Amino acid sequence: MRLCYLADPRSTHTRRWLDYFVRRGHEVHLLTVHPHFSPLAGVKAHRILSLPPFLKTMQRGHGWLALLFSSWRINSFIRAIKPDVLHAHFAKYYGWLAALSGFHPWVLTVWGGDILADQGAFQLAGKWLTPFSLKKADLVTAVSPHLLGVARQYMNPATEGYVTTIGADLANFNPTVEAKPWREQLGLGLQPVILSPRSFTPLYNIHTIVAAIPDVLAQVPEALFVFKENRSAGWEAYREQIRRLVNDLKVEGSVRYAGEVPYQEMAAFYRLADVVVSVPLSDGLPVTVLEAMACGVPVVLSRLPHLEKLFIDGQNALTVPAQEPQQLAEAIVRLLHDKPLQQKMIANNLALVKAHGDFQAEMQKMEKLYERIAGHG
Repeated sequence: MRLCYLADPRSTHTRRWLDYFVRRGHEVHLLTVHPHFSPLAGVKAHRILSLPPFLKTMQRGHGWLALLFSSWRINSFIRAIKPDVLHAHFAKYYGWLAALSGFHPWVLTVWGGDILADQGAFQLAGKWLTPFSLKKADLVTAVSPHLLGVARQYMNPATEGYVTTIGADLANFNPTVEAKPWREQLGLGLQPVILSPRSFTPLYNIHTIVAAIPDVLAQVPEALFVFKENRSAGWEAYREQIRRLVNDLKVEGSVRYAGEVPYQEMAAFYRLADVVVSVPLSDGLPVTVLEAMACGVPVVLSRLPHLEKLFIDGQNALTVPAQEPQQLAEAIVRLLHDKPLQQKMIANNLALVKAHGDFQAEMQKMEKLYERIAGHG
């Protein structure tokens, strides 16, 4: 098939998705408004200027002009490519462009922040264009059942919707991966390690994890906290706030900053941990958590109602309120001390990921959906 994607190629998970279908032998095209990204092997990428330079001087209505210009440019590419299926990843902006193109059949995949109101999905133009996109799509997929439920509130009742998890590639993420190089690089020795793999933004409550450190050290003084310090654009002040908090609490000797970690090294990075912590205020179905589980690492998670049936407290994770450092510290200490609980969670979670978060199985499901919607099935 000839597949054409509207997506952000800077996203690791978008790149994994496209790479899978290239390897399956499909002709894969990418349309993107992002001008700078690493090449994707086998993908025919087409960069779309959001607005020509001579129009950028027009400040009033710039956003709408950019959207309309991008829509016009994308239509010209679609006519030339003649795809069997157009697939927009992320309802916000790329979904808008797909809906405005008028092309069919097209698929929309929603990821989380693009349709969750508490993450600003329906602000400004999103108030009209995101529901419009969901209504116009021929097929909607979501990375979790909760997100599909949110999407259905705006979809055409006749439109089919499916859950396609962007899960863990179990060939690469598993308990046999060697973590020794990362432990040596960060100087961790044999000390117990608590890992935070989420981005340094307020959404992920990194400050709550830091605030829990003194209470953990009071009971496990040899514990070390490792932060994957993703340098998300626009959050420089928050990163500095976190570093100041670490210093103010006088726990800098128990903290390591790993910086950016290449995706191909993430499995070994998870494996260095005794406990992985993820306590965001809002979340879809976090790939980081599924990958950590696949690597055999027990997790402490924020208690989010829509995830409680999947991540059962005491069975798959210890769950705590998102902004309660003391309860977070208690959960971390409990996991570090309770080896039978660790082993139970590891076994349960390997089964959970195989059932609900196997990347290869989910992409096979997606391929069948493409074939059906394109009339090839």
